[in-house]
Amino acid sequence: MAIKILVTVFVLFVKHSTGAEQGHQSKRLLMNDPDHVETLLHQMQVEIQNLKSKVETQEKQIHTLQTSPGQGSGATYVRWGRKECPGNNTELVYSGYAAGGYYNEEGSAAEYICLPPDPNLGATWSDSHYGSIYGAEYESDGFGGGLWNDDVPCAVCRSTTASHTLMIAAKNQCYDGWSTEYVGELAGGHHLHKAASSFVCVDKNPDEIIGGEAGYAAGGYYNEEGSAADYICLPPDPNLGATWSDSHYGSIYGAEYESNGFGGGLWSDDVPCAVCRSTTA
Repeated sequence: MAIKILVTVFVLFVKHSTGAEQGHQSKRLLMNDPDHVETLLHQMQVEIQNLKSKVETQEKQIHTLQTSPGQGSGATYVRWGRKECPGNNTELVYSGYAAGGYYNEEGSAAEYICLPPDPNLGATWSDSHYGSIYGAEYESDGFGGGLWNDDVPCAVCRSTTASHTLMIAAKNQCYDGWSTEYVGELAGGHHLHKAASSFVCVDKNPDEIIGGEAGYAAGGYYNEEGSAADYICLPPDPNLGATWSDSHYGSIYGAEYESNGFGGGLWSDDVPCAVCRSTTA
């Protein structure tokens, strides 16, 4: 009985060894076949080339998404004092008239608006509860010279490349992912003045207006309770609008440095400004 079991185990071992050896020999012969190796290499080269093409296409798509605004997007802004937009990848939405609340009405609107030349008429109210809109006039000869009491045109522009800008208060550097345009000092209206005002970032190396393409910062007269709260940027060569003969109008005044803390020696000098854009997403 013991002899039969031993013979059976030996036979199984021989069959297993022979099968393994034949399988190994078959694999060795297959890998040594030049035609088969060439076919495998060609397939690998084709797959690598396809992957490289896909990666290049995806990189181009990512670059396009990162550098270009989406379709229908683009930053919009108002160009105060001009009828047209600058020729730097911008398009004119409409050209109109600068307007705002009456300078001597305490409840008047605080911001300037750009009215289109072809307004639509709404419902007419007969009561006396309403807000008022008045055309804006230049109330300073500083706006290019010789424009006292002339009306202020405006243009609503859309940039086809810009995305957005941001002013960060209480920081002298930008956060990661943002590029620094300039650093400066946070400034606003005097705390004892009646008119509302907005905080603006005045460059740490401010300049005075001599000429060139910069504009003039402007806001409502500081001692008028109904004056505009926001500052706007007017170009040095504004276009003239129609002249109104009545006394109902909003006013625009040039802004001046009223502190020597802005770089020193600029007391009463006019304040320049620039409208900037960002092309990053």
